[in-house]
Amino acid sequence: MGANMKRKHIIQLAHPMREMLAEVVFGLKDFELAKSSLSLVVPNRNTPQTHSKPSFCHLFIIRILSMVAKLQKKIGLINFRFYAGRSCDLLVAHGGFLVTNKPYVTYIEKATQIYGYTAKNYNKHLSIFLIKSFLKSKRLKKILFLSDAAFRGMLNISSFDRETKALIKSKGVVVYPPIRRPKKSSFSRFGDELTCVRFLYISNDFYGKGGLELLHAFSRLKNEVKNIQLVLVTSIQSIRSEHYQNVANTAGVELHDFIFTREELFEKFFDRCHIFCYPTYSDSFSAVINEAISSCMPIITTDFYAIPERVKDGYNGYVCASPFVNYDEHYVIYSEHFTDQPDFYEKIRIFQESGRSQYIEEFLYEKMKLLAMDRKVLYQMALNSKNIFREHIDPDETRRRLNELFIESVKKST
Repeated sequence: MGANMKRKHIIQLAHPMREMLAEVVFGLKDFELAKSSLSLVVPNRNTPQTHSKPSFCHLFIIRILSMVAKLQKKIGLINFRFYAGRSCDLLVAHGGFLVTNKPYVTYIEKATQIYGYTAKNYNKHLSIFLIKSFLKSKRLKKILFLSDAAFRGMLNISSFDRETKALIKSKGVVVYPPIRRPKKSSFSRFGDELTCVRFLYISNDFYGKGGLELLHAFSRLKNEVKNIQLVLVTSIQSIRSEHYQNVANTAGVELHDFIFTREELFEKFFDRCHIFCYPTYSDSFSAVINEAISSCMPIITTDFYAIPERVKDGYNGYVCASPFVNYDEHYVIYSEHFTDQPDFYEKIRIFQESGRSQYIEEFLYEKMKLLAMDRKVLYQMALNSKNIFREHIDPDETRRRLNELFIESVKKST
């Protein structure tokens, strides 16, 4: 190495979800991944997978982990891991804290993630003590919150004292995870040559993300507006038979199984459709929203958690009030995370069959019709999404910020 060449700092990923963290640090200017962080395989969803019978050891480990998770919720133990960093300058964790010999930063999706996705431990003395101890640790350099909702949701937990909240403020920063697109999206599809408006829905959770309500709204709209299509990318196996027949019998609906790579999703769907519909009932960060915005799409969605940070009602889309309210005005979760409960999907089914989802369908119908009929509004909202992407989501700017934050973290530890 030449005398004038600056050595790149080494980042090691301290979490099993390494493919997610690899996306975060991919392409940073002054950093490279440790070799141990690169030894991961992300299977192509188009490749058939073979499933062997789990061994006794495997089943035993799953049983132990399940018992640990139950114990965690009972006694108030928060998420943390023991991790010995080797040849690296900085560790990157996700969803909790580290007991380690190296400086580290951690990514937090929402506050309940630290508590094992339950709010019951917010007021337990053990969790309060542990969180404050980890926040005071000199090893923890930064907490990277995936959204402002996550930041405020943790900052406003009522059981935290003034010192704990000050530590969260000093170490916390909101950084959206960068999007790795195969190429920039073309805006030309929103021009004068647009003849058929294509609505897009992408989620492997057809019922939890409002796919059924969208199908009903489109079926009604198709009787009035001819030059429209609805593209559904979802888990076909999860759609109940009676609703699958609705899909098959509705003109203008194009159904695809949820089997595509990220690159294929952009090429085949995001960059070929015009409006993204995502009336979700449960979400945290909703990365798919950022992907749709990166393709300059107006978005029709609900106001769940962090979504309104990027979808401004009447500006780059339309936002409807969610029927399931999990958080107060400070983004602190109510007594228990309703959408993480085992019977959540049963509650959605009852909600739909009772007719209470009708207002969601009406909202979708009205806003889809408006955008399909008024090409000037569609064009302007697409332009506004393009602006939001450039100002708040652009991956080059995000990685520049991450690079600066990581450099600062490494310097503080030397």
